[in-house]
Amino acid sequence: MDGGRLLILGVALAFALSGCGSSESTADKTFGDTSDSDEELIADVTAEIKQFSSSYTDLVVAFNAEDVEDARTAVDAMAEHLDKASETIADAENAELRTTYQDYLAKMDGVTVASERVVEYLEAPGGAKPKLEERLAARYEDAVKKAQAADKELLDRLAENASPEERERLQEQYRDLERQFEERTGG
Repeated sequence: MDGGRLLILGVALAFALSGCGSSESTADKTFGDTSDSDEELIADVTAEIKQFSSSYTDLVVAFNAEDVEDARTAVDAMAEHLDKASETIADAENAELRTTYQDYLAKMDGVTVASERVVEYLEAPGGAKPKLEERLAARYEDAVKKAQAADKELLDRLAENASPEERERLQEQYRDLERQFEERTGG
């Protein structure tokens, strides 16, 4: 079960956009007036999402290696980083910013929950249960697809408000992130 290079890349790109520097921030252009406090929250959420993305990559590596212990560690870290990001964004003053990111984080949580169920299955004694494996794999893939769609939606929304220079920088970051993901996961 390898699931979802776009999830990793889109998350990092969407949040990278929020930190681009111009006279009017991309967040302001996207969500309306964001306070300095909101800009700081975005930076904090960005840090947690980057850690979530790294943990998700660790999960993909663990699934590919059939390493249940590392998969458990990765999925626990994913949940921890999402919890921190969710707690942080809840304090945003800008309602549109808060709601958008809460909805986005809920999609990432769907991946975490589906991954948790796969790991629980792998940890349980009792041997293979093909029908259950199929259901778990289908739920996992569905959660990844929903997260990919959320990545694309948020990224597109932010990109609409980025300058040409910011978009170019993002394309460079995209290529770098894709290379890093491929190096770590072998894919």
